[in-house]
Amino acid sequence: MPALASLQIDKLTTATRQAAVGCSQIFSKWAKQKVEVRMDRLESVRFEDVVPSLGPIDPVSFGLVLGLSGDITGALLFLMREEAGYGLVDTLMNRDMGTTKSLGAMERSALLETGNIVGTSYVNALVHALGVDRIIPGPPTLVHDLTQSIVASVVMQQSETQNEALLAHLEFTSLDQILEWKFMFLPDYAGLRKLL
Repeated sequence: MPALASLQIDKLTTATRQAAVGCSQIFSKWAKQKVEVRMDRLESVRFEDVVPSLGPIDPVSFGLVLGLSGDITGALLFLMREEAGYGLVDTLMNRDMGTTKSLGAMERSALLETGNIVGTSYVNALVHALGVDRIIPGPPTLVHDLTQSIVASVVMQQSETQNEALLAHLEFTSLDQILEWKFMFLPDYAGLRKLL
């Protein structure tokens, strides 16, 4: 399936940039610290190049995956290296940094709610920016696995209808430090073409 036209990419870039601003405000309240979310880049990448496009990544990560339905289908992927995931749990649960070493039911719940808050706030802002009727995020799924396996499982869900993934990379910054989290918006091209 051919890639999106440049004007479609430009419109989605503007919408994603606006969505990142809205996500910053809500996520900062949840994380109990000021977190700035900004769009790093938006690109169309062949499936085999998705993992290399992420840059340096740890072998093992936590992944929060939300399926999308409605006017735009696809998925959201919130990816964080293992140590960063444990650190986020410590922050959310008011623990000393370095306390969490594994996930129990409460820790998993904290990360799942993070995925729900980030995903929903991003989608709501995207709906407003694109002027569409609805995009519905599904409940988040938490995966603790090899990073390449997490990304591949999400990307392969789209392989039957397209051979490229449209990746919107968001960067999270707190106290002038770039947080080691990666957030990707992976929409299906077919739905985007009808809307853009």
